[in-house]
Amino acid sequence: MTPFSSSNTRSILSIPFSQQRSRSISTTMAYKQWIALKLRSRLRKGDIRVKEARLESGKFYRGSKDNEISSSEVNKTVIPPQGQGLVTSCGRSDAAIGTEGYLTIYESDGEHETKICRVYWSAPWGAFPNILNILDWDPNTSDYSISKDDVQQDSTIGNVEIVFAKLA
Repeated sequence: MTPFSSSNTRSILSIPFSQQRSRSISTTMAYKQWIALKLRSRLRKGDIRVKEARLESGKFYRGSKDNEISSSEVNKTVIPPQGQGLVTSCGRSDAAIGTEGYLTIYESDGEHETKICRVYWSAPWGAFPNILNILDWDPNTSDYSISKDDVQQDSTIGNVEIVFAKLA
């Protein structure tokens, strides 16, 4: 038996080269569309909690882009006062559409939760602009201050920091 005679090898070799190549290109291109939201708390007391995480396209992951996690795992994100957390998402390896989704940010004192805002992003695959918006928040009336990095328009969104502070 030669090293090339296993059933797995035969099935891979039976795929035409043009299809093998397009499959690997699609994987690479879809994974190039990613976002890493570094959520930083400037609260003196009270935790920041991530809830209602949802994706329209793509997947959440932890560490490696091949380590997919569920929305319910993202919803377990708790950031202590003066701490930070990370939420990451990318396009799927088998679909060239990038990542689009949102999550809602709350302050929690252990008994009560107060909605701070909703964070929406779109990192599409192709020639469409990237978007990162803070929704359901009015800087003129909110008890919270939010600052965020600008996003790149000509490639993936990549690393973005969002800082949350409670006004006195």
